Amino acid sequence: MFQPDKDGIYATVHASQPRRLFGYGVLFILGAIVLYTALSHPPALHWMVFMLGFGGAMLWLAERLRRATTMVITLTKDDLRDSSGTVLARLEDVRSVERGKQGKIRRHLPDAMDMLSVCADAGLGFDQSLQRVSESWEGPVAIEFNRVVNEMSMGESRASAMRSMAERLDVPEVSSFVAVILQSYELGMGIAETLHAQADQMRTERRYWAQEQARKMPTKMLFPLMLLILPAMFAVIMGPTIPALREIFSNVSIGNLGP
Repeated sequence: MFQPDKDGIYATVHASQPRRLFGYGVLFILGAIVLYTALSHPPALHWMVFMLGFGGAMLWLAERLRRATTMVITLTKDDLRDSSGTVLARLEDVRSVERGKQGKIRRHLPDAMDMLSVCADAGLGFDQSLQRVSESWEGPVAIEFNRVVNEMSMGESRASAMRSMAERLDVPEVSSFVAVILQSYELGMGIAETLHAQADQMRTERRYWAQEQARKMPTKMLFPLMLLILPAMFAVIMGPTIPALREIFSNVSIGNLGP
């Protein structure tokens, strides 16, 4: 289990500095270029209003991004709060966390099943196999296996300890693993063969899950592309042409189309 520091904080999360500077810099540079162009070579009035509004909006977004990314999120035993002291969520109101721990468990569980099956083939019982995996590995799977072993050593039944792990993690693969293991014990089936089959099934499900996530990537990349990359490309490509466009639109606005 994680131990808090002297201030009672279990973990802190802050923005990545390179990503923060990149996002803030793109918005600031784009807004500065637009405002500089509008003020140094004033176009027609309506274009002046548009460019001032657009440049000001970019600078405002850059400042908002800078302030938001300076916040540090801290986890205490009671709640989740930011560096200003605002409580974001109380722990009793948080039902589950999808990213991070659960994702690592999904990725590492098939390998853990293989290690359990190897231990079972070597003659160890299921409880001893859990203990050996928890001692040999690091990560959330090993931590949860170690907790199951500790609960059983304190007198809790195997079925109760494993069902508690499934409820605590709320991962479908773990729930399936627990149900299969408990059913194997009830029916007297071999644990090693059951673990091999379970590992193969989890790898297949993990491959399908990875393919599903890959199909979602274009949609997830759309908004960062529109908000960060495209504005920077627009500034680089269109920036040198803005003075010429200003002259063209000024001539159009006064009806002078001649050379």
